[in-house]
Amino acid sequence: MSACAANYLLKNFWHNYVHRAIQGITSENYHSFGGEARDQSDFTADNVGTILFLRSYGVEILTSGRSRPERSAMIRDLLRRNRCNLVFAERDRLRIERTSSLPTKERWEEAQWQFRRRVAMATSNLLIERGAAVVGLGVYLRGERPTREEWFFHNQNVVVQINGRYFVCNYVPYIPDPAKDQKPQTRAKAYERREELADSAVGQYMSALEQSRELRTCAQEQLSALSARIRIPL
Repeated sequence: MSACAANYLLKNFWHNYVHRAIQGITSENYHSFGGEARDQSDFTADNVGTILFLRSYGVEILTSGRSRPERSAMIRDLLRRNRCNLVFAERDRLRIERTSSLPTKERWEEAQWQFRRRVAMATSNLLIERGAAVVGLGVYLRGERPTREEWFFHNQNVVVQINGRYFVCNYVPYIPDPAKDQKPQTRAKAYERREELADSAVGQYMSALEQSRELRTCAQEQLSALSARIRIPL
């Protein structure tokens, strides 16, 4: 615990709050939800949890797509202030150790889920930083194909859903086999691809916001409705 920054613990608290208070998912019934239901619940818990985490520090949550430079810088600092790197590294090591013995198909499913969730978190962070916070968010992969190395890949561009609008990004996923390829350049490429996808999706959403007053109004109303439901000023 001493290796964890308070920021990590606070963000984890809000993530679990969303599961329990908003979604009705608890440690007792968690295993009743699987597949896309579980995936979507985590997308929402990560996204809304980040909004609540930043609100805990008094950050103004904006939805119109406009943010002052000093506000954006403060958000980047809060999101990056995480001293759990050793904890995360150990968790990843244990996850790789656990999944390396699984059949290839199951290992692939775990790897693509981790990729989707990290793209969603990168997208959520960028939206909030740019003053375009949303309530709804999802990431979808298409075109699964096998490779000669008995792994898989997607040959179609990633789709990101933001507040009910769907955007086709400029890139396909990059998902190496974590049990066989842990080279630094491989991890760096996977991180770069996640950032590229987030930038592509957010750029398209920001353009749509700029062109549509109805979309801006809808985004603000959805955030206000969430605030009223949980009785937390956003």
